[in-house]
Order: sequence, then structure tokens, then C-alpha cells
Amino acid sequence: MNDLKIINFLSHEKRATAREVADEMSISPADAVSALLRIEAQGKAQQLNGYWFIPAKSPKTEQKEDSE
Repeated sequence: MNDLKIINFLSHEKRATAREVADEMSISPADAVSALLRIEAQGKAQQLNGYWFIPAKSPKTEQKEDSE
């Protein structure tokens, strides 16, 4: 499974449930949750109240990345 496809989907949708991700990726809900947890462990996604989303970068973080 391609985590990048899930990240792109979440970026486009702004937020989605694991079931919505599963439906979009044509995978089982359990596989979607596993992938989302893996992506979350990498710090690329977060979950709140049953919805998954790509966290916004803080201005301080963006400024630090720009200066490197």
C-alpha cells in the first residue's frame, strides 16, 4: 500500500475517517487504520475525534525549515 496516496488524499480532503480512506484506497478498514497509524507514527498525520488529517505546520517550524 502506498502511504503517499493516503497522505495526498488527506491533504486534498482536509479530513477523513478511516472508513473513507479505506473506501478511497479500495482496502479494508483494518488495513486503512494500520496505514494511518504508521503515517501518524512518522508525524505526517494526526487523528482527532475519529477524523484523520494532515497537521498544519506552525510558522515557527516553517521558518526553521526555510533557514536550513
